[in-house]
Amino acid sequence: MADPVEEMFRRMSPEDGFRIVREDIPTRHPTMVVALNLALREEGEIVNAFDAHTGKDATVKLWERRKPSNVDIGASHRLEHFLEGFCRYFNTGGSWDELNAILPSLKTFIKGGLSLIGWHLIDTYLDTDNNWTHIFIKDGSDKVIVWVEDNFIDFKKLEDLLEENSDDIVWTSRVRRAESVQPQSRALPPGRADPKDPPEVRK
Repeated sequence: MADPVEEMFRRMSPEDGFRIVREDIPTRHPTMVVALNLALREEGEIVNAFDAHTGKDATVKLWERRKPSNVDIGASHRLEHFLEGFCRYFNTGGSWDELNAILPSLKTFIKGGLSLIGWHLIDTYLDTDNNWTHIFIKDGSDKVIVWVEDNFIDFKKLEDLLEENSDDIVWTSRVRRAESVQPQSRALPPGRADPKDPPEVRK
């Protein structure tokens, strides 16, 4: 008798499962759109998770900013990595029952995010040594803080940081573009605090 799990994996493509699809849509500078969408892939193709008979809602828009500020662009990288981990949890057999069981403890222990008043996130990523690296910049300044988890925290100027990473043209170009965009008013989802002016502890 065939093993159903083994048969499932034999049909699967390595690209299958729940995936976050990032959209960076440049228009006339500095106007652009940044969006994070949820997609489900089966046998290598994006499919409709709601209705197999229609092409509607093949992806779900989770987050979007039109004319994003530099704060929005940093926030998009933070949220993108979180959502990728969230998808990975379900792709490896996680369940809502298991997740809901631990959420109350998480909410009790983690009262809110790191207070970044006067600063904002530029980027967060895994470096070549698989260390999580977070880069923050002081608003209206070139002062940068680089936090490499479990390794070090360093203080630099933005231009020095870009020069050190000049061989990574894609990354340096992305950072330069993000920091050339000035903060501006924009629509926020219901209940979402404006990240430009966070409280001491976000609850």
